[in-house]
Amino acid sequence: DGFEKGGLCAADGLGFVNNGSNGDVVLFKLDNTSYQELGRIAPIRGRAWAPPILVDGKLIVRTIDAIAVVDIS
Repeated sequence: DGFEKGGLCAADGLGFVNNGSNGDVVLFKLDNTSYQELGRIAPIRGRAWAPPILVDGKLIVRTIDAIAVVDIS
């Protein structure tokens, strides 16, 4: 609830999802019994439908107009 269409990716028991309406990226624990949000960032603003990408400890997110790389290692 509260998310508009956007992309997601997962690794090592964690998920990252873009809130398509504003570009927020939410970190959550992968658990099939409950939703547990672990953090939320706004690396860039704008509509973000593309899935986030994890590469070498970096999270890459993209909106229609911009791209951001966040070090999560």
